[in-house]
Amino acid sequence: NLTNVNVDIDRAGQDDKYESGDRKPCIGTIAGTVTKSGDYLNIFNCTSSGNISVINCCDIYVGGIVGIGGNISNCTNTNNIYVLSNKGDRYEQDGTVYVGGIVGFPGAIWGKVESCVNYGNVNVISGDYAFCGGICGQEGDVIESVNYGNISAETMSHWTGPSYARNCNVGGITGTERAEVSYLSLIHI
Repeated sequence: NLTNVNVDIDRAGQDDKYESGDRKPCIGTIAGTVTKSGDYLNIFNCTSSGNISVINCCDIYVGGIVGIGGNISNCTNTNNIYVLSNKGDRYEQDGTVYVGGIVGFPGAIWGKVESCVNYGNVNVISGDYAFCGGICGQEGDVIESVNYGNISAETMSHWTGPSYARNCNVGGITGTERAEVSYLSLIHI
């Protein structure tokens, strides 16, 4: 169990242009990523509290417990998470952020979040796509998990033109869901 964790990441002045196949930043207090040769590993019975602040970063996965991947069970997050990925006019686009109280992106096929609780608040400002949820940012099976935190996100554009105001996907449990969500309790947005 981790208490009073403070993660502050500021990538001002860094080049965040990624080539095809590059690994994108994965940030979590227990693990950034929990994949091994295409398989997801297990994270269970973890508790983390503190604050996570990520600014001047794009195309990232942020979770109170894990950034990306894994079968996560019986974990509790009380970290407050703040992500600012709008980088002015430095790049053609600002990228996509996946942010969840437990995990940013558990994985579309194998990732599962079960019996987890989030008490932390999630606040995201993105210049492009944002996927934010109290449990996970996008996809993965979510079973018997509860969110008590406040979840907020906004997308904004520094370009003029209607096509650049991008999708903002926010949910008390998950930002978007392409898998199974079942036996949910309290949802608070």
